[in-house]
Amino acid sequence: MTNANGSGLAMKMVVAIIRHERLQEVQDVLDECGVSGVTVTEVKGCGAQRGYTEKYRGAAVHISLRPRIKVEAVMRSEIVDTVV
Repeated sequence: MTNANGSGLAMKMVVAIIRHERLQEVQDVLDECGVSGVTVTEVKGCGAQRGYTEKYRGAAVHISLRPRIKVEAVMRSEIVDTVV
């Protein structure tokens, strides 16, 4: 991107995978930092939490993918440390 005087603006994309209950908190921080463009996607994945076993219709079912939220935000590189 370039600004009015033709010099380039350094931009960075920050991607975070969070729990559903943290979404509003993350959005509030992004708003406070002046980040207005955010993409939010519902995703499933596994990491440190390897899943769990539950019963479904009498049978044990291993659930390995946990529901999460993926937040993608593009911002000026000078505010990345503040946002993260």
